Amino acid sequence: MALVEYLARMFGLSRSSVRLVAGALSRNKRFLLEGLTLERVHASILAALQDPR
Repeated sequence: MALVEYLARMFGLSRSSVRLVAGALSRNKRFLLEGLTLERVHASILAALQDPR
Protein backbone atom coordinates (compact mmCIF):
# COMPACT_ATOMS: atom_id res chain seq x y z
CA MET A 1 0.00 0.00 0.00
CA ALA A 2 1.43 3.36 -1.06
CA LEU A 3 0.26 5.14 2.09
CA VAL A 4 2.14 2.67 4.33
CA GLU A 5 5.32 3.35 2.34
CA TYR A 6 4.77 7.11 2.57
CA LEU A 7 4.20 7.03 6.33
CA ALA A 8 7.21 4.78 6.88
CA ARG A 9 9.41 7.19 4.92
CA MET A 10 7.93 10.25 6.66
CA PHE A 11 8.53 8.86 10.14
CA GLY A 12 11.80 7.06 9.38
CA LEU A 13 10.36 3.60 10.04
CA SER A 14 10.46 0.27 8.27
CA ARG A 15 7.29 -0.65 6.40
CA SER A 16 6.70 -3.46 8.89
CA SER A 17 6.50 -0.85 11.69
CA VAL A 18 3.51 0.84 10.01
CA ARG A 19 0.28 -1.12 10.17
CA LEU A 20 -3.21 -0.27 9.01
CA VAL A 21 -5.42 -1.14 11.99
CA ALA A 22 -8.80 0.22 10.85
CA GLY A 23 -10.49 1.58 7.76
CA ALA A 24 -9.21 -0.64 4.97
CA LEU A 25 -12.39 0.03 2.98
CA SER A 26 -13.07 3.51 4.34
CA ARG A 27 -11.68 6.89 3.40
CA ASN A 28 -10.86 7.33 7.11
CA LYS A 29 -7.94 5.11 8.10
CA ARG A 30 -6.14 4.42 11.36
CA PHE A 31 -2.49 3.39 11.45
CA LEU A 32 -0.25 2.03 14.18
CA LEU A 33 3.28 3.46 14.08
CA GLU A 34 5.43 1.17 16.20
CA GLY A 35 8.54 2.45 17.95
CA LEU A 36 7.81 6.18 18.03
CA THR A 37 7.34 8.64 20.84
CA LEU A 38 4.59 11.22 20.63
CA GLU A 39 7.24 13.93 20.49
CA ARG A 40 8.87 12.31 17.44
CA VAL A 41 5.49 12.02 15.71
CA HIS A 42 4.80 15.71 16.31
CA ALA A 43 8.29 16.71 15.10
CA SER A 44 7.96 14.59 11.95
CA ILE A 45 4.56 16.04 11.09
CA LEU A 46 5.78 19.59 11.70
CA ALA A 47 8.83 18.99 9.49
CA ALA A 48 6.65 17.52 6.72
CA LEU A 49 4.33 20.54 6.82
CA GLN A 50 7.26 22.94 6.52
CA ASP A 51 8.88 21.07 3.61
CA PRO A 52 7.65 22.59 0.32
CA ARG A 53 8.02 19.33 -1.69
